[in-house]
Amino acid sequence: MRIKIRNPKDLYAGLVFIFFGVFALLMARSYPMGNAMRMGPGYFPSILGGSLALLGLVVAARSLW
Repeated sequence: MRIKIRNPKDLYAGLVFIFFGVFALLMARSYPMGNAMRMGPGYFPSILGGSLALLGLVVAARSLW
């Protein structure tokens, strides 16, 4: 089965978002996480990196439809 890329710019943008999101998640692992009431220094980069990677998946998937 061959995948047809309808919008290559969106695919590349999605891959860049995924790359930076995963990078932020990996870098945030070395910091203490905390919890929602007492956030540690790794909480915000983890949430931001996860959101960015999820957004990248959505953008990359839309480039295939």
